[in-house]
Amino acid sequence: MKIKRFEFNMFPVNCYVLWDDTKEAVVIDPGCFYEEEKQALKKFILTNELNVKHLLNTHLSSAIRSC
Repeated sequence: MKIKRFEFNMFPVNCYVLWDDTKEAVVIDPGCFYEEEKQALKKFILTNELNVKHLLNTHLSSAIRSC
């Protein structure tokens, strides 16, 4: 299992990408707010050839907005 942490938006929100050798991934709390944050997450997923299977939000918050 591999884990990458991002810190997004002005609050800040921790976003995690978890994946394994199959390249299937889950994105937890994708709190992207700014366009460059969305692009950073997208670039990471594409560069690592990940197949995102699930987006998980662990709690309700105005800071959490799916990318």
